[in-house]
Amino acid sequence: MRLGMTVTGAWNAEEPGVILARAVGMECDGWRSAWIPAGIGPDPMLLMSLIAASTSVLELGSFVVPATSRHPVALAREALTIAAQAGRTPTLGIGLGHPEHSAYSRLPASAAPLTYMREFLEVLRLCLRGGRVRYSGQAFEVNTTIGLEPAPCSLVLAAARPHMLSLAADLTDGLVTWLSGLRHLEAAVKRVDQRRATPARVIAGFPMAITADAEAAGSAVAQLTERYRRLRNHRATLDAQPGCAPGDLALIGDEPAVARRIEQLASVGVTDVVGAWLPIPSDPDSVARTYQFVTDHATRQLKVAEESRWE
Repeated sequence: MRLGMTVTGAWNAEEPGVILARAVGMECDGWRSAWIPAGIGPDPMLLMSLIAASTSVLELGSFVVPATSRHPVALAREALTIAAQAGRTPTLGIGLGHPEHSAYSRLPASAAPLTYMREFLEVLRLCLRGGRVRYSGQAFEVNTTIGLEPAPCSLVLAAARPHMLSLAADLTDGLVTWLSGLRHLEAAVKRVDQRRATPARVIAGFPMAITADAEAAGSAVAQLTERYRRLRNHRATLDAQPGCAPGDLALIGDEPAVARRIEQLASVGVTDVVGAWLPIPSDPDSVARTYQFVTDHATRQLKVAEESRWE
């Protein structure tokens, strides 16, 4: 099980230099992955490029790029440029986007959401192979040349509903989720893996805080989920999980409690956990404890990997 965190909050607008310094520190402390949200701050792909230039082994992933925010040809060029410059390939977490945010996030009238997402992924996959790309569909007409070396980028799709889960299974390496409880994740993993010859990569995102103030943490999660209920796509995911307590939708509690939750997630097929910083005003030490928890996890994973090499 891989454990990483976002380099900044989706609802924060930190300066790129601050985020970059944090990402470099993550790698220095042995972290295996860092994830870049597409929120109100810096552009995720440009930020990924900056971080890639300043780190050497840290896996970088978008969490997630809205497909309606850029053309798949442009996204492929960005990913291949980062791969060529950094010597390692990024993980592209891609989602449909939220029409509530702005006009650019709305789908063209000529394409249904499922059709748009399918064609986006098909074009993106073709472009990541490099060379001549020709494609004709309902949402995209492409006739171009990608003059960059192909790179085996890992693609994962933000999916929760059945048809999107099928796209994740058929056209990507797996899925990325946000605010999905254990049972919801188990059902999604089963649906995706039934359509695949090999198990999918499953990247589950949660608000995360190592804290002794469980009541305050639960309140913070409840406030966050209410914010996400204003977005249609996330509201549908939350509505599909009636009765879920805040602790089911987040990683909150002391170190043993969160470690047990991560073990439960691994047992249903989750391969990666991505924590998003959850500030607890009543517990200012929570941020440092959370950071140390991820650092300790990375250290144990590295030790296991080293021991396996010598067996």
